[in-house]
Amino acid sequence: MLERVHGYITHQSFCSQSVPTWPPESALRAHLGPLGQSCVSVCRHSSLVCEPALFHRLNSPAVFTSPWGRRCGLQQEPQLFSCAGSDPSDRRLCPCRAHLPGQVALYPDTL
Repeated sequence: MLERVHGYITHQSFCSQSVPTWPPESALRAHLGPLGQSCVSVCRHSSLVCEPALFHRLNSPAVFTSPWGRRCGLQQEPQLFSCAGSDPSDRRLCPCRAHLPGQVALYPDTL
């Protein structure tokens, strides 16, 4: 618990006017999952954790120029971003990130 508090306080700028982003974009590891798998499963398969706070970095037309030659869909409602969702006919682009053993709230560059 104290590691998490230390990590959050160390990387916060309480005087900044900009909205803080946690975890930072540098923590993002995008993974394209197979048909029907949730982002939880996709990230776990690579020993990572799905980070819902990073979905907004992937949910843009610039990311979905579809190098796979397929139709891509964007989530229109940010409140519906979900690591657990899946559909048998869809592949998901997942916002994964590394984590410290036993501390999924922290990523390795935190401490």
